Amino acid sequence: MKPFLIFILIIGSLYGDPITDNFPKDEIMRIEDAIDRNGGMIHDDLKIIVYAIRKVENGRNGKEFGIMSVKANDFNSQAGWCVCTVNKNYQRWVKQSKEKDFVVFLGNRYAPLGVDNDPQMLNYNWIKNLHFWIEKLDVQNNL
Repeated sequence: MKPFLIFILIIGSLYGDPITDNFPKDEIMRIEDAIDRNGGMIHDDLKIIVYAIRKVENGRNGKEFGIMSVKANDFNSQAGWCVCTVNKNYQRWVKQSKEKDFVVFLGNRYAPLGVDNDPQMLNYNWIKNLHFWIEKLDVQNNL
């Protein structure tokens, strides 16, 4: 286990931390592993978005991050695909000038409205819910 992760888990359990207060330790370790396995986050604030997506999606086994690919069929692959999706869409967002809010930009791709796989229209609240969880998990987020 990485020293920084150990530090976060210990300090979070002693003093309270939005991540350790809202996620089981094993999920924190698996999300951090997925981030490391996929080259890290290209912007520091993006890590919180990955955690927030986990809360917003809150999917069953094999759909924990809402990734619909048949190849992403367990927590680790779901987390990895989520990390890559957030990173790639951040790169796309930086290159465009129309949408000023990264979460809206991401939401229009991650959870688009009016798609066949969303018959209950849950995607309608996705952007609002992601903003809520980002604020709850990290009040210092700059995105």
